[in-house]
Amino acid sequence: MRRIFLPFAIFISTVILFASCLGKDDDDNYTYYDDTAITAFSLGTLNRYVHTISKAGADSIYKALVKGSNYKFTIDQNKREIYNPDSLPLGTDAAHVICTISAKSGGRITIKNANNDSIRLFNEADSVDFTTPREFVIYSNSGKAYRSYTIHVNVHQQEAEKFNWVKMSDAQSQASQMLHNMQALKGVSIGNSHLIYAFDGHETRLMEFSSGNDLTLSNRTFEDNTIYKNVLVQAGKVIEMQNGIVNNASTDKMKMLLAATETTIYALSETGVLVSSADGGATWTEESADTELGMLPTEHINSAVIPLKTNSDISRIVVCGNRNITEYPDDAYGMVWGKLEEHDINSMKHEWSFYNIGSENRYVLPRLNNLVVLYYGGRLIAFGNEGIGKCDKGSMEAIYESLDGGITWKTSSTYVLPDGLKGSTAPFTAFTDNDNYLWVVNANGEIWRGRLNRLGWAEEQRSFLE
Repeated sequence: MRRIFLPFAIFISTVILFASCLGKDDDDNYTYYDDTAITAFSLGTLNRYVHTISKAGADSIYKALVKGSNYKFTIDQNKREIYNPDSLPLGTDAAHVICTISAKSGGRITIKNANNDSIRLFNEADSVDFTTPREFVIYSNSGKAYRSYTIHVNVHQQEAEKFNWVKMSDAQSQASQMLHNMQALKGVSIGNSHLIYAFDGHETRLMEFSSGNDLTLSNRTFEDNTIYKNVLVQAGKVIEMQNGIVNNASTDKMKMLLAATETTIYALSETGVLVSSADGGATWTEESADTELGMLPTEHINSAVIPLKTNSDISRIVVCGNRNITEYPDDAYGMVWGKLEEHDINSMKHEWSFYNIGSENRYVLPRLNNLVVLYYGGRLIAFGNEGIGKCDKGSMEAIYESLDGGITWKTSSTYVLPDGLKGSTAPFTAFTDNDNYLWVVNANGEIWRGRLNRLGWAEEQRSFLE
C-alpha cells in the first residue's frame, strides 16, 4: 500500500505545481527572505480601573479607557527587547491587551506560552496577558531563521500626580534640641548636603544634614547675624552676603541678594540700584526696571529660575517676597518680579518687570509670613505661615501653585502639605534637592521630606539603533 501511495502523492504534487505555474505570468517571481525582525509594536485601547472616594467618603471604582497608541514603544534590536519608556497609567488592565505587531519581510509572528515552552501563531484579534513580560518568536518567511523578543508592557504602580510626605523621625531627637525656638531659618541643598542657617535672635548658626543622618552643628560663625536673609545657590556653590559684601569678592556693598542663575548674581545695591554680577560678586553692572523699585520685596525673599519651554537658551528669573510690614501695613499680596535671561553670546539684555497686581487678577500671591516660593515639578509653588497685613490666609493652610511663571496663583489640589504641618505657626524653611525631594524644616525640630511620585521615576533611554 505504501509503494502505491508515495508515487501517487508525488504525481499529484507535480500536477498541482505545473497547474499553478501555467496559471501565472512569467514575470511573477517569488523571493523568500532569511532575515527577520519586529519592526513595529503598538497597543490598542485598554481598560483602566480608577479608585475614587466620593464626597460622602465612600470608595468606588470606575472604568476609563486608555488610548494605547499614545504610548510609544522602543525596539532594542541588540537586546531583542521591546518596552514603553512612558508607563501606562496606574490601574491599566495589562491582562487583556490587544496589540499590533509588524515583522520584516512578512515574517511569521508567534507567541510563547506564559507557563511553558509551547508556541502558537499570534492572532491580533486575541488579547494577550502582559502582566509579566512575554516572549514572541518571529520566523523568516523562508522558514530558515527566527528571532525571539521579550516584550514588556510597563504600567505605573503609583499614581503620577500624588504627593507623598515622610516625617524624618531618625533626625527628630537631635533636630528638636538644635532647632527649638529658632526665630528664622534658611535652608539650601548642595549635592547630598543640606545646610540650615538658623537665627535664634542673637546669632546665626549653621547646621548640616544629609538625607539619612542627624543634624550636626558646624563650627562656622558669622560676623553678620542676618546672613540667613542673603543666601543663594549658584552652580552647586553657596553664595553668601555678610555686611553687604557678597562672597568677600569686592568692596561694593549690597542691600540684599535677589537671585542667582548659573552665570549671574542679581542684587539691590546699598544705594538702591538693581545690579548684576557675572564674576561671583567681584564687579557689578546696573540693571534696568520698568517699575519704581519701591515695589520690590524686602522681606522673605525667594527666587526661582524657570527654563523656557520654547527656547532652551532663555530662562525666566522670578523674585517673590513681601514688603516691610511697618512701612506697608495694608499690603494683602506678595510682590512678584521677573526678567528674561538669554544665554546666547549675542543675546540682548532684558529689563526687570513688576507683575502688576490689577483688579482683574483674582489669583495673586498671598502675603504670608515666612513665605517660601520654589520651582518644583514644572511650576512655582508657595506656602507659608499666617497671612500678614491684610492677607487673611491661615498658617500653613495650603500650597499655592503658579503655572504661568508667577502671574496667577491658585490653591493646588496636587501639591498638599502633610497633616502634621497644617496650621503650624513655627518658623520654617523649605528647599528642594537633586532627587526632587521637597524638604521642610521648622523651629519645632521637625524635618519633613516629600515628593511628587512622577518626579521619582527613573528616566529611561528612549532611542536605540535598529
